[in-house]
Amino acid sequence: MTKIQMTTPLVEMDGDEMTRIIWQMIKDELICPHVDLKTEYYDLGLEHRNATDDQVTVDSAEATKRLGVAVKCATITPNAARMDEYDLKSMWKSPNGTIRAMLDGTVFRTPITVAGIEPCVRNWVKPITIARHAYGDVYRSVIILKEESPSQVLTVNPPVGSSSECHCSSVGKCLLAFGSKIDLSVYENVSLTAHTAHTITSADVLRAELAKIRSDGYAVDREELEMGLTCIGAPILDRSGVALAAISLSGPTSRMLAGDLDERVEAVRRIAREISNNF
Repeated sequence: MTKIQMTTPLVEMDGDEMTRIIWQMIKDELICPHVDLKTEYYDLGLEHRNATDDQVTVDSAEATKRLGVAVKCATITPNAARMDEYDLKSMWKSPNGTIRAMLDGTVFRTPITVAGIEPCVRNWVKPITIARHAYGDVYRSVIILKEESPSQVLTVNPPVGSSSECHCSSVGKCLLAFGSKIDLSVYENVSLTAHTAHTITSADVLRAELAKIRSDGYAVDREELEMGLTCIGAPILDRSGVALAAISLSGPTSRMLAGDLDERVEAVRRIAREISNNF
């Protein structure tokens, strides 16, 4: 069988741990038997990033700008534990964040629906939303996983069309305030992006805001991420009072603040408490 020929190579960004193995299997079993695969290879495994002082991540992004298409495997964004495990020179930034910034890109994921694959729980009829958050420069974003209906796969949509950093969203601030072993010193060494005139850009102001959130039990994003948008967030806590996740209610500022804000706050906190009681 004649293989499909490639005239322009694509950028191949290898990853960490099992993704390296799975990606090699995909190439060996699904791609290479049918395609004359041409790639420009970059090893983004944590050990090689450390050996090159993360220059390989920059090089892979530059290659993507030059060639136009890249395939990237999952990579490890190191934390304190990984620093010791891999004997790292530095707590290297997220490759995704570096590459996205260099490409001037936006996190954009749409669902891939495969006919014949049914949901595991057939009687699920209500939407389920899960938020994953990280702090500092680990991921620097909120990702929303939203199941629209039983007939659809999980959809990943950044809020308001883009990713958001923790310091400027109600969900992010809840998780920073109530998270376990959160080291806020990371914010003293990074630049807090000012998305609007209302965004917190000072580490000291952020600390004060988080102290207030811990006292109040909820957080409010008053146009800190996007003008015209106000969000109320509340943490979902385990039995020890540590945040496992957070939920939020968002809407146009004119509508969110026009009525009874306290009533909306209490509604969000009540739902968060009800969910927390299950843990």
